Amino acid sequence: MNINKERYLVDFPKPRRMAGNVFVGYPSTYSAGMSNLGFHFLFRGLRSSPFIRVERFFTDTAPLTLESGSRISASPVLFFSVSYEEDYLNMARILERSGIPASRSLRGRKPLVIAGGPAPSANPFPLSEIADIISLGEGEQTLEVISGYLAEIGSNDPEGLAGKLAGLDGIYIPGLTEDRMKFSRPARIEEFPFSFAVTPETAFGDMMLIETGRGCPGSCIFCLSGSIQSPLRFMSLEQFTGQLSRIPGFPGKVERVGMVSTSIAANPDFESMVEHLLEQEVMPSFSSLRAQDISRVPADLIRRTGIRSAALAPESGSQRGRYLLGKCVDDETFFAAAGVLAGGGVERLVIYLLTGYPGEDEEALSRTGLFLNRLKEVSRGARLEIHINTVVPKPWTPLQFYPLPAPGKLKERAEELARICRECGTVKIKSVRSALRQAVLS
Repeated sequence: MNINKERYLVDFPKPRRMAGNVFVGYPSTYSAGMSNLGFHFLFRGLRSSPFIRVERFFTDTAPLTLESGSRISASPVLFFSVSYEEDYLNMARILERSGIPASRSLRGRKPLVIAGGPAPSANPFPLSEIADIISLGEGEQTLEVISGYLAEIGSNDPEGLAGKLAGLDGIYIPGLTEDRMKFSRPARIEEFPFSFAVTPETAFGDMMLIETGRGCPGSCIFCLSGSIQSPLRFMSLEQFTGQLSRIPGFPGKVERVGMVSTSIAANPDFESMVEHLLEQEVMPSFSSLRAQDISRVPADLIRRTGIRSAALAPESGSQRGRYLLGKCVDDETFFAAAGVLAGGGVERLVIYLLTGYPGEDEEALSRTGLFLNRLKEVSRGARLEIHINTVVPKPWTPLQFYPLPAPGKLKERAEELARICRECGTVKIKSVRSALRQAVLS
């Protein structure tokens, strides 16, 4: 990784001479961390204070920080942004590699370890033996309070910081606040997270990311976002243009903007946002699209964005299986969406399917073959890349107590589904072992 390749999109204040040291980590590689909007939000929120000196660390920099090569153990306060359950293991590895006991009982808050993100928000208890403080829910209000306390008392008084945070909504302190745990969830988001820097050394290259909506309008029984991030809140066109206008050097410093949401095209201002970017000669990009939204978008708008790859998530090729999963979208809506995307110049369609879900049967497998054949036909030559994932029961969802089938059965079902899918495109199977680890840790 080369820090000199980073282009900052925020003018951060210079830290004061007596600013307290705080290190911020992502329990995966630099490339993955700098592709994660939650990590950008955490770093930018702390670094915006002149009373806090912030450095970053990742699995491929530990036991040192990225900015100065300081030892991670030198900071009295460590923050972790954790999106995925399997990264709990990397979090423990980073601490141990840095000479810091992963067990909080052995560490004695030296340093104080604070963790947050979607995975620990959904269930903080798997991290309760590692983290001293866990942020629950959405971090806007919580991070503002923590940043204020750090500016007030500095980072060298971890006990004082923990004492001030105890009892606040959105804060869980293992062994102290089990009886008053509450999510932090702002009814209105004044400023949506965006990238503080762009670098070619990420999964998205030099693309700036910006969240354009939070929550999900769907009702899928496996979806964590729809369960813990309700109510659904969209960014308005006014917020979108306003935030972009406040970025120093925009649009000159940015050539591409990735719009991040579980339901990007469901935003009432979606088309206007895309038009605004195109007028600024900035190319927009989208993550996974909901078929029921994209089928209403003009193919010409897709063509003008220059997008050549898009993703759809039918979850099952069987309409019955899809409805069992709570994704009440019929086959024809997916075919219409694929036609719009292909008509707009999309050459590669990524299709996400699930296996191992309750009610999955032989009929679901046979229907998947018919569904994919029809999808390929309406996609006008666009190649299909099919990703097969084992369903993971998540806390707060209707599937949270669902007992997964035996590992052998899951693997057998995934391989049978892959055999059917290979007749229509290339296939990638997510590790069943990885899904089982996620299920245990979640």
